[in-house]
Amino acid sequence: MKILLFGVSNVGKTTCAKLLAEKIGYTFYDLDEEVKKALHTTLEDFINNTPTLYQRDQIRGQIIKKIVNRTDKIVFAITPMTYIDSIQDILKRKNVLAIELRDTPENIFNRLVFSDENDVIYEDRDYCEKYKDHYLNEIDVQDTATFVWEIV
Repeated sequence: MKILLFGVSNVGKTTCAKLLAEKIGYTFYDLDEEVKKALHTTLEDFINNTPTLYQRDQIRGQIIKKIVNRTDKIVFAITPMTYIDSIQDILKRKNVLAIELRDTPENIFNRLVFSDENDVIYEDRDYCEKYKDHYLNEIDVQDTATFVWEIV
């Protein structure tokens, strides 16, 4: 079985996927980490050096396929993607369970973290609070725009 967890940034995909994989004895994968390993780069460089969102999603799709085609049982935290044409066939497989995680914008905002150019994660609650309305709006827009597809 291949379990794929989707959702907006900071919804808890990685945390839930790690816990689930550990609980059921599956191998855990995180798409951001797999991108960094496959391309030998940071996420910032990946975004800055891959000109379009479509191209980034195509690369992510190739990496997802590679992981899903492995023989081990996996739980995979998938970075938000806009263009999922490269993984449509995966989502329709009988041995794939795709789950979308959702939460309220307020709860997601409370977990908001940032990363620097070296992918080191840090919190800046003062900055978050200063721009709270902006982030809540972005989270709400991302939530409604990212998952306009239906998993068959």
